[in-house]
Amino acid sequence: MADVPAPQTLRFTDQHGTEQFCDRQGDEAADAFLLFVAQRRADDNQVFTVEASAEQYGLRFDLARGAIARYRHFFEQDEDTPSRTFEDYTLLEDEERSRALVRALADDGFGGPYPLAAWMPGIPTVPDVPDDDPDAREVVLRSGSGASQILRFAHPNDTTYPMQAFLVRHAGHDVSIEWPEAGERLEVMGEASVLVRTAGLAGDGAATPTERREFLKVDQPRRVATAAHRFLEGGFAGLDGFGQWVADIAVLDLPPAQLGRHRASSFTSDAEILAEVGRLWADSGIVDPSDRFWVFFESRSRDEDEAERAELLALLDRLGIEPSDLPDGAPTGEVWVAREPRLDAEIDSWI
Repeated sequence: MADVPAPQTLRFTDQHGTEQFCDRQGDEAADAFLLFVAQRRADDNQVFTVEASAEQYGLRFDLARGAIARYRHFFEQDEDTPSRTFEDYTLLEDEERSRALVRALADDGFGGPYPLAAWMPGIPTVPDVPDDDPDAREVVLRSGSGASQILRFAHPNDTTYPMQAFLVRHAGHDVSIEWPEAGERLEVMGEASVLVRTAGLAGDGAATPTERREFLKVDQPRRVATAAHRFLEGGFAGLDGFGQWVADIAVLDLPPAQLGRHRASSFTSDAEILAEVGRLWADSGIVDPSDRFWVFFESRSRDEDEAERAELLALLDRLGIEPSDLPDGAPTGEVWVAREPRLDAEIDSWI
């Protein structure tokens, strides 16, 4: 009978139920697990698990399917919280990546492997597009490390895993997505948390006299993946509604309110101003219960969305529209604007 493992002990298992306990951490734990796999791997033995048994979480390596599951068991506490298991998945890559995932699990627990791979709710797929598919598109992914990858797809949804995996694999480096056919590019300046979108490139990625280049600060890493997906859907124009793009990177260092006013000044026609007002409402707005006001920045405080609020107020001023007084009890960061024909026509198009 096997000894009961200590609280931090790792338990290795294979498809046949063979167990091995390991009380080491870091590289020693990872090497022990990889040796366990190498010694037992066979045609009928392709699934191996490393688990922090006392905590009920671990990694499951399915060699036949080329996938790794990260899982955690939650046991019933009462009749309102039934037992359940959480799982997400990434694709099996090379031995070094597997070693890093096991090492992170051993040292940092369930959350340790998360930043080291692209995790999906189901086993990820990589697009395999026939050469004669008329909808096929190609983009080139590049990293500041010198690595590059051609991504061929028919639908942007097919790129979720490979795009996210490339971003994770090259975290810490600047990354770009280039669409040669459209002459467009999206760059991620990782250290500065800045996105750069470019249109009007030549087929070889070189600048042209019609080049247009704009910058956007991102405050959350997950927005990088969202921006990449939008670029793959619609290119440069697909990012129009993503945030406050500016033509001068130095402007990004302005205080939020000043940045918003600068952004507002960049629009040259009423049509452009109204479209931007519509975008701001679509991002955060509602119609008030009386159906008399457009409400921007629903439930926000004055400390939130400072740049966007300053931009909106400047845009409304250019349109000759004055915001209404906030009703009693409304959050201090909201902006209420009485419905009027120009706004109604624009915002209705965003609903």
